[in-house]
Formats: sequence, structure tokens, C-alpha cells
Amino acid sequence: MKIPASLPPFLFSICLLSLAFTINKPNKNTTHKLSKSKAKKAVTEKASSYYIIIDKSDYELKVYDADGWYATYPVVFGSNDLNDKFMEGDKRTPEGNFKVLLKKIHPNWGPELLLDFPNAESMRKFNERVNKGLVPRSAKVGGGIAIHATRPQEEWTVDYYQNWTDGCISLKYSEAKDLVHSSKDKEFMDQLISLIESHLSNPEMNIDYICTRVGMSRTKLYHKIKSISGQSIGDFIRTIRLKKAAQILTHQDLSLTEAMYNVGIQTQSYFTKAFKKEFGKTPSQFLKELQR
Repeated sequence: MKIPASLPPFLFSICLLSLAFTINKPNKNTTHKLSKSKAKKAVTEKASSYYIIIDKSDYELKVYDADGWYATYPVVFGSNDLNDKFMEGDKRTPEGNFKVLLKKIHPNWGPELLLDFPNAESMRKFNERVNKGLVPRSAKVGGGIAIHATRPQEEWTVDYYQNWTDGCISLKYSEAKDLVHSSKDKEFMDQLISLIESHLSNPEMNIDYICTRVGMSRTKLYHKIKSISGQSIGDFIRTIRLKKAAQILTHQDLSLTEAMYNVGIQTQSYFTKAFKKEFGKTPSQFLKELQR
């Protein structure tokens, strides 16, 4: 969907949530295009060089720059009812033009962009519906709408269009960082992950070793990783180990014990407990599901 520069501002379809705000630039043409063919179009105000349109009918978040379409990410919403949000508690995702109030790392789902809902237009629509009797007079308009990631172990909700939020927009945990973090942060994390992955099989790899390799103190590295990923250094390393273990179990013909040792974990009880905390199932359950 190409948006000409000459389009007037403040136009958007009532079938769609359109958001205009400044974001960090993701990798060029990073796209996960989905094929859900419903002909609902929209345009949105261009607030800066980069802006976002979220199309509820296609379950897509699209990033645009001055030249037009830039990248697309699959997303899910709150209720399976994709109409506009009427009131607090209906779990629908609101429609309109919104700005980002705050970028932060949520303890449960990582990168989060808090939107200015309800804004003046949202309140106008809400009051109009109250006056028409479409919404109870005791109802509240609601708030706390954001664009945020899934939990790390629940990216499947996006793959299967499982609307699960309370009205927010959710994209995959592994992709949400593209909208929140700077290119320098992304480069740092890519290098850090590469360093950790290259030493995964070494159980002696610890925080002090990583601090030495990246040239940072423990305190500075802790705050850096915490601000980007929302995790402590130890949790961050553990997540990488466990994701690699899951990858090994999925793509290689190795036993649970071999996969465990390959990622530098030495005890079965710890591996089972940590794996279940990360993915919601034990390694044995995970492997059994793969073999079905």
C-alpha cells in the first residue's frame, strides 16, 4: 500500500487503526507479509520521516518513510471483534491517530510504546456513543493502550492470529526491538549475542568473562542490557542458552542431555526447571510435541 505525499492530513478509515509517530528505523524491507485479503484501505497523517500504520483487517503493522512503504510486521490485538473500542473492558483495539507518550521496557513483554489514548478525538467519540445510548453512562473510556511485544515464549500467538491483549497491539518479542531501540543498541546486542553464542558450550562462560570481552564494568553492562532487553545479564544469557537448546532439539537429532551440554548447562534438574520457565513446558514435553 503506497501513500502519496499529496494526501491531506487527518484522514483514516474507521475500519483501521492508524498511528502516526516517530520511531527508530528498522532494517530495510524487513517484512513478514501476511496474506489475508480484505479490501480495507487507509491513509494517515505524516508526523515525521518515519511513521506507522496498523491495519486491523490484515493484522499488520507497516512502517513508512519519505519514499513510502519500508517494512511490515505481523501483529495481533485484543478482542476478536476488530471494531473500534467503545469503552473500558471491551478489549477492543481503538482506532484513530495517536502519538507515542513513552518508550519503555515492560517486565513481562519487553519493548513497549505507550500511546496517548484516550486523546481528544477518542473522548469525542466516546461521549457521542454515551449520548446515543450505545455505551452505559456509568462506563469509562479506558486507557493504557500500547504497542508491545509478546512474551518471549508466546510468539506463536502472532503466527496463529491469537488476539490476547486487553486492547493493545502486540508483535513478536524478537521483532519489537526494531521499533524501540536505536541502531547503536541493536548493533551492540547483535555483537553481544554473537559473543555469547560462540561460547555457549563452555559452562565457565560467566558475566565477568563477558564484561572483559565487551570492555564494560558489571554495573554498566547490567544497566545496558536491562534497558534494552528488560532482563538481568544472567537472565539474558540463560534465555540465549535455552533458545539455542530449543533450536537444537528442533533441527538436530540429539538427545535432551546432548542438547543440554551443547548449551553449557550441566545439571538436568536446572535445565528442566529453566526450560519450563522460559517456554511453558519441560524439555521432554517440548520434544514429544515435535515428534507428533
